[in-house]
Parts: sequence; structure tokens; C-alpha cells
Amino acid sequence: MFNSNKFESSTSYIERMGSTFEHELLGDVPKRKYGEEVYKIKHRLSEENLKKLNPEEKFELSCKIREYTDDLTSSYENLKDSYLTRREAMTAIENSEDGHKPLVFFAGTIRKKLAEYAEPDFDIEYFTAVGTHLDVLHGIDAYFKITHLDSGLEFIVTIDLSQMDKGNQKADLLWVVTKEEKDLYDHSVTNKYFDKQAFEERTDQEINNIIKELNTKMRNGENRKKFPEKKREIVAC
Repeated sequence: MFNSNKFESSTSYIERMGSTFEHELLGDVPKRKYGEEVYKIKHRLSEENLKKLNPEEKFELSCKIREYTDDLTSSYENLKDSYLTRREAMTAIENSEDGHKPLVFFAGTIRKKLAEYAEPDFDIEYFTAVGTHLDVLHGIDAYFKITHLDSGLEFIVTIDLSQMDKGNQKADLLWVVTKEEKDLYDHSVTNKYFDKQAFEERTDQEINNIIKELNTKMRNGENRKKFPEKKREIVAC
């Protein structure tokens, strides 16, 4: 169990969904790949079935998927009407992204620190969901998937990012980041307001919150695993 006192293209609806700060802090889902994965789920296309297609059928399918993706990501209504369960949405996302290599600095730093803490017993993956079915239908902007490597047991910690305290949310954790705070955490070379100390403090704070949430999930689970002790301390807020 985690110890909270210890630590070491073209513009589409998906790309427009939410405010800029969500994309900058949490990252973007690859539009084309996500649309392809949703199409496969909707039409129950397995990899085995896809391998049986001849070149002409593969080309025809690729055209259908491209058209489907353009329609799917063109509006909120289209995305909302093409319902996916939470698990289906996560499957589409995980097949579209590399959970070990987030492309944004803020979320990527949190994943990297968690991974350094949990390895070698646990695998830590991070996935953005901004503008996807998981966001629109299930209120989740991103999530961490923590897997115990020996048993294969998985834990999911979901994130909702907002510029204000909503009072309630569907996700496990609410990350409130104001416009002014966002500038402190933006590591881009064009941002002169980046504050390394504020960034380190905030990422450690969110790691601490993830650890607490994960501890709760592990205590409530039938199979309890324990995270290894590590060097660095996180001060609980």
C-alpha cells in the first residue's frame, strides 16, 4: 500500500473541448487513432477479423473509419450520442495513447514521480481523456492506471481538472488550477512565469492525493497489495 508519509491536424471537437489549460496540463488524445478505436468497439471489430481483410476491404474500411472519425469529433452532440460505457471509453483511450509517455510536462512529471516511487512492483500509466466520451459522458478528464505486476491487479484513479471548486465531481479527485496558477506550472519556453518551486510543490501535493485515494481503494479491495518504501517524503496537505 502507498504510504502517504513516504515518497521518493485539423481542428476537431476533441481538440476544442474544454479550455486551453486542460489540454496544456493534461494533454491531447490522438483524434484519428481514438476515432478508429471507437469505430472498432461500435462495430465489434477484433484484430483477428481485421487480419482477414483483403487489401481492397482494408482500404474501404479505412475510408469508413476516417469519415466516422470526422463526424464523431465534429460536435458535442455527435460524441454524446455515440454512447460508450466508462470501460469502453477507457479501452479506446488506452489503445490510442502510450500511458508511459505523456506528452505534457505537468501530468508527465506526476506519472514519472509515481513510477519512481512504485517500481519495480507496480506499473504506472497515465491517460488523458479530454474531449472524449470519458470526459463528456462520465466527467473524467484523465486517469492513472496502477497495476501490480505479479498479480495483474489494477487500480484506477480518475481526475477532473477545473478552474474552480465544483463542490462535487464524478471523478475520484478534483484538481483545481486557476488561470494564474496554470502560468506557474507551464514549463514552455515562451512562458516567463514558470515557478519551479510552485510546480514541485503542486505536483507533490497531487501525488500525495493520488496516494491517499489509492490507499482507500486498496483497503476496500479484496486483494490488498503494499507499495514499497521509498526515500523521499511528501508532506500531507
